[in-house]
Amino acid sequence: MRSQGQFLTTRPRARFRLTRVRSTLAICPTARLPRASRRGEGLEWNDAAHLLCAVRRPRDVAGITAGVIAASATAGSLLGFGIHVGAPARLFNAVAGIVLGQGVQGESAFSAGPTLIGVLLHVTGMIVLGVLYAVLVWRWRGYTLAWSGVMAAVALAVFLVLARLFGVGPAAVLPIGKLIALGVVLALALPIGMRLALSRL
Repeated sequence: MRSQGQFLTTRPRARFRLTRVRSTLAICPTARLPRASRRGEGLEWNDAAHLLCAVRRPRDVAGITAGVIAASATAGSLLGFGIHVGAPARLFNAVAGIVLGQGVQGESAFSAGPTLIGVLLHVTGMIVLGVLYAVLVWRWRGYTLAWSGVMAAVALAVFLVLARLFGVGPAAVLPIGKLIALGVVLALALPIGMRLALSRL
């Protein structure tokens, strides 16, 4: 009779833990379960690990998506600014000048090396900004427009510092009006990309 009473008191708790593990596995199906010990430490550790995975996966997807959308929008702006002055690749060469130096900063024509490096560097930087943006939004649970404005201001500040100290980057080529317009495009693209990502999760 004593063993039956113990079984009745412990059974609901075991079922609750199992339900939690299954719910987290639905979000992280590729993770492996550790073998549970006699005292249940394995289930406790598994709950924590999968709950952490459940938080990180949507956040990372949203951040990468926001970065890709921002990269597409701002790349279109850079291309448009270049076409306006008759040199479509000029601003991507200016971005490449951040790592290649002032030697490619003033090039206007398309060049396989500098132009492609500039495009790759631009996309990488926007994805990093998107992930950081998602972390901030997740950490403070909202303020999507405010944090996108902060990210755009940080990006413009970095461009201005690079132009002032080293004479490289988009800010060394663009007038201040177009640079501000680029920041506005970035500030609008980040929350749009995050909303698009969350609608598909």
